[in-house]
Amino acid sequence: SLSCDISEGGIRLNIAQFLPLNAEILLQIKLNPEWIVECRARVMWIQRIPFSERYQVGLEFIKDEDFIHTSHKIQDWIQLTQRNQSLKGV
Repeated sequence: SLSCDISEGGIRLNIAQFLPLNAEILLQIKLNPEWIVECRARVMWIQRIPFSERYQVGLEFIKDEDFIHTSHKIQDWIQLTQRNQSLKGV
């Protein structure tokens, strides 16, 4: 699957397989080669991409006991990415 965007609360993915609403899934998110986080998420919405066999899905991270650590890594990655984009003038 391909990530379209990510925040501290969830992620939007481009996927090949339909997922039912409210399904809980386990994700491994590769933020960069050194940062891989694992967390559980719930399907909040899903829609088929026009003229495609793929879907976009909105997932909300489940705030369990492991989520605090994952959330901090995602926050750090977002801040680092934004800082790098600012330095490049993007």
